[in-house]
Amino acid sequence: MSIVNYRPGHFETSHLLLDHELADPPSVFDNLFIDFRLWEFKDYLWDAQEVCMLTDIPPFHEIQGREECLIYTLNIMKCLEAAKLIVDQRKAALKLDANDPSVKFRDINSLTVFELAAATEYYGDRITYHKEKLDEIGQHLTLITERLAEIEKLDSSAEN
Repeated sequence: MSIVNYRPGHFETSHLLLDHELADPPSVFDNLFIDFRLWEFKDYLWDAQEVCMLTDIPPFHEIQGREECLIYTLNIMKCLEAAKLIVDQRKAALKLDANDPSVKFRDINSLTVFELAAATEYYGDRITYHKEKLDEIGQHLTLITERLAEIEKLDSSAEN
């Protein structure tokens, strides 16, 4: 039997949320879907449900307990899907114009995770291109340095 059954009223309130999460509940979903994918939750829930359906341990030893498990799992999955939609909508609302001076010259520490992701997405291709060009330049400089070292060796051997 679950501990919740001993004091159901006690479990009606939030126990796991931190103060800043209580003040901004959608931030919980924002953080949740940064680390995990929706399919991972569904896969885990399905595995857990499968274990429950194949056991003879109460409350799943009777058909009614198994039906309730299916209903709870379905509702949890729907909540997760709704949470994912909330995160996607918040992310879309935070798409920033990187050329806007109020965005361009902001303190980087004041940016949210989504604003940083939007900036990374916006500048990502440019950064990758310039990084590749810098790598090419670095390779050319290495070759030039090696050639200069060879020329110095030839010059020093020619002097002897």
